[in-house]
Amino acid sequence: MFSLIDELNKKQKNLEFLITTVTLSSGKLVKKKIYGKKIILVGSSMGGWIGLNLFKFFDKNILAFIGIAPAPEFLDKLMWNKFPKKIKNEITTKGIYNLSHGGYEYPITHQLIKDGKKNKILHRRFKQKIPIVMIHGKKDEVVPTTFSKKVLKIFKTDQKKLCIIRGGDHSLSKKHNLNTDVAIIAQSMVTDGQSTFDDHDMRKVVGYDMAKEASLRVYEDSGYGPKDIDVCELHDCFTTNELISYEALGLAQEGSAEKFVIDNQNTYGGECVTNPSGGLLSKGHPLGATGLAQCFELTNQLRQNAGDRQVDGAQLALQHNLGLGGACVVTMYQRNV
Repeated sequence: MFSLIDELNKKQKNLEFLITTVTLSSGKLVKKKIYGKKIILVGSSMGGWIGLNLFKFFDKNILAFIGIAPAPEFLDKLMWNKFPKKIKNEITTKGIYNLSHGGYEYPITHQLIKDGKKNKILHRRFKQKIPIVMIHGKKDEVVPTTFSKKVLKIFKTDQKKLCIIRGGDHSLSKKHNLNTDVAIIAQSMVTDGQSTFDDHDMRKVVGYDMAKEASLRVYEDSGYGPKDIDVCELHDCFTTNELISYEALGLAQEGSAEKFVIDNQNTYGGECVTNPSGGLLSKGHPLGATGLAQCFELTNQLRQNAGDRQVDGAQLALQHNLGLGGACVVTMYQRNV
């Protein structure tokens, strides 16, 4: 997962802002990143337009397309066609008009307007039989919801869905649109240290030191310790890794993981309920999705939405995820209600 805009800003500071150049640069970047792999394409506002353009390069790689208030052809439909004659004259004669909106100034160039006309896409018909989902705020005053409906119409697939967010604005980021009852209060990523290679200790080869260091940093940053954790999702890629991780994360003292399990301290009624979701092995250890699954479980636990798996009174949750070769991420979540 990566952001095209962030990557383009880092790599191409002087990128000329045109739909064509951004599309081509995005295409090159996506090709470099995915190496022929399958992707889910997500585009927000103008990014929805860019995303639709990318179908011509990666139609066989795209598993699904998600548009968030997509704005294809906005330069024509939302700007040029609505500009008064005075502004149009300024753009055509001076080549640029600085549009003030929401406390920002946007340089609208004549070249940009012309380039937008060359990139019209709502007349096309997409034959891909993939899921297409549009998400739009009902109170979006920048891009009307009709744009999402128009995007859905150009796809022939039956797997189409429009999600309207009540009260949502264009950015869907106003305070009342966001559920802030769960927060990440500390997070640390640690990569392999020299001990992984020099100590001839198989525990360290499979991430013991990384997990220990990352968790210590999280405890220090959050002000909480392992005894404060109510529920934990840890990376039990193998049964032995679960035992090792109890000790690395400080949930059990070194050498006492077996007793920790025998005494039922890792389950309901014990010190810390571990992997109430069933853990990685119960899901078939889906590479790439394990971290999101852990996040989903812990967030629902802290929101008291976990049903039969619910840990009573859960206020603090710990997430432990790693990949060999090697990086480990430990995250602390807290209930804010």
